[in-house]
Amino acid sequence: MTNQLITMEYVDQIFDRIRMSKTGWKAAFCNAEEVQGYKSAMVDALIYLNVTDHEVVANAIKQAIITPGDFMPSVGTFCGWCKPEKTHSRPEHKLLICEYAEPATEEEREQAHKILKGLRDSL
Repeated sequence: MTNQLITMEYVDQIFDRIRMSKTGWKAAFCNAEEVQGYKSAMVDALIYLNVTDHEVVANAIKQAIITPGDFMPSVGTFCGWCKPEKTHSRPEHKLLICEYAEPATEEEREQAHKILKGLRDSL
């Protein structure tokens, strides 16, 4: 998807998918002009943020649907959900992530500090 594909028709589809799960959506908009303004702001925001991945938008729609509440998310909140998952720029960065890490003991912390100090001193 390129920014040229972020059209009002595309945002209409996003709006329709989300509003089906948000029972209070009509209360947030007084008239059709306000709905149109919301959609126009969504188009602008997606273009400004250079959102070009359908999968990222699909994940944001999913987040909007599963997030508790009866009202449509703000444009800023929705666009915040349009961020791609974090990727690691270097393969060794993956080694730094421990999902189930146990707290380090005092001895392990001291050893880590010695190693880091040694690395700093060697630079």
